[in-house]
Amino acid sequence: VAYSPDGNRIATVGLDEALRVWPIPYLYLQRDPQLPPHVELTSVSVARCAAVGYERAIGGGLSLRSGSHALTASTITACAATSSASALGGGLFVRDATFAIQGAAFVDNVATRGAAIAYESGPTSYAVSTLSSTRFVGNGASTVYFPASITWECNLGQWSLPMGEVFGDFEGCAETCRAGVYGNTSDLTSARCSGDCWKGHFCLDGAVTPTPCAAGFYMPVIG
Repeated sequence: VAYSPDGNRIATVGLDEALRVWPIPYLYLQRDPQLPPHVELTSVSVARCAAVGYERAIGGGLSLRSGSHALTASTITACAATSSASALGGGLFVRDATFAIQGAAFVDNVATRGAAIAYESGPTSYAVSTLSSTRFVGNGASTVYFPASITWECNLGQWSLPMGEVFGDFEGCAETCRAGVYGNTSDLTSARCSGDCWKGHFCLDGAVTPTPCAAGFYMPVIG
């Protein structure tokens, strides 16, 4: 661990030999030894970090291994986990920990699975991690890999499974409610979304509420 000359940052190197720089004004560590670690990062930019391993690499930008943590209005950009075999969590890797991510952005991160985020496990089977109002752009093909459960706060008209793997660019959640159904809440977890479109109405992809048919048209069935 080393402090910057101006005293505003600390630099750390972990067992994965990745260098990470932390702005001290936004880093809060709970000092009570009876409590698990807790880190809050707000309006922080983590960029061009890497974790490199021969058989396995994890957590190019951030690696959380215990406790509960928060990432708010922050950006993780161009970070990578690189290995000849398994590489997880180019931007963020989490194991035996929970997180609350809000208003963040993951951009141009790289890993074999979970280029932006890999959430391997929480501290318990009922631990809650949340992800809301977050943008994913230009990450590797596997954007978020989450065999552990995440509570997603989706944009209206979207949905997400609580566990699995999602791909590509998106903001909020990766899945859009298909035509014929609508999604008017932010916690939807199946392709049925909030339900079938009503009689006399139609629903396009991503519909938030059913739209009445125009004069001269009718819809005699739901969906």
